[in-house]
Amino acid sequence: MKSLVASGDFAKALSLVQIPGTDILLKNAKGVCLLRLGKFDAAVTLYREIVFNAGCVWVRPEVPIFFKVNFATALVLSGNIDGGSNILAQSMDENNEAARRLRSCLQSWRRSYPLWKKIFWAVGLGPANTAPLTLDFEPGVFEDSVVHSLP
Repeated sequence: MKSLVASGDFAKALSLVQIPGTDILLKNAKGVCLLRLGKFDAAVTLYREIVFNAGCVWVRPEVPIFFKVNFATALVLSGNIDGGSNILAQSMDENNEAARRLRSCLQSWRRSYPLWKKIFWAVGLGPANTAPLTLDFEPGVFEDSVVHSLP
C-alpha cells in the first residue's frame, strides 16, 4: 500500500483498505485516499467517527491533530466551510504545519469576498454564491509514522 500511495495510485490503495476493521491508522489512510480522490462526503463520514464520540459535537482532545486537520479539510472541500473552520478552532495546535496551511487557504478565500458578502456572512446569512475554496496543497495528511507503518 505504501508504494501505491507514494506513486499516487490512491484508487488502488483505497481498494486495499476496504476491509472493515478498527485500526485507526488504516482508517486515516483510507480517509486520505478518499480526500485525494475527491470523495469528500465519504471522508467526512469516516473522520466524523474518529474525531467525535458517538452523540457528541465537540472534538475529542486525545485525537491526534492530523485526524482533526483531515476532518476539517474534508468538511471544507465538501462545502461546509463553517464546519471545517470550527474544527480547526477546536483544540488545534497553532504550530502544526498542516493546520496552518488549511487556515491560510481559508483566510485567503475569505479575503477574496466582496464587502457585502462579508457582512452577510457576519450576520449569519452564510457564504451563498461564493467561489469554491481551492487548496494550494494536496489534501490529506499522513503522519510520518503512519506512512512508514502502512503495509
